Amino acid sequence: MKKKIIKEILNDPKLKEFNQIEQARYVYIKLGEYFVYDTRFYTGAKTMKQQIYTRKHEDINDTIDNRVVCTSASSIYATILDKLNIK
Repeated sequence: MKKKIIKEILNDPKLKEFNQIEQARYVYIKLGEYFVYDTRFYTGAKTMKQQIYTRKHEDINDTIDNRVVCTSASSIYATILDKLNIK
């Protein structure tokens, strides 16, 4: 799922129309369309919270579960910005 999302965003023709700040904002908005915050992180049991928190963005391979916490979402965002050469 992660690789597919990154590829879709990077191949979006709209990105070419934007400057770097606009590209960063556009990517941020697009990620919000793909992922939702995993509310189990603050409502679940301690073991559930630990399992969610330690989940790396590389582990997001299924298309069924699009729930993430800030660490995973920001890691994916940073990966895309890096590929766009945005520092």
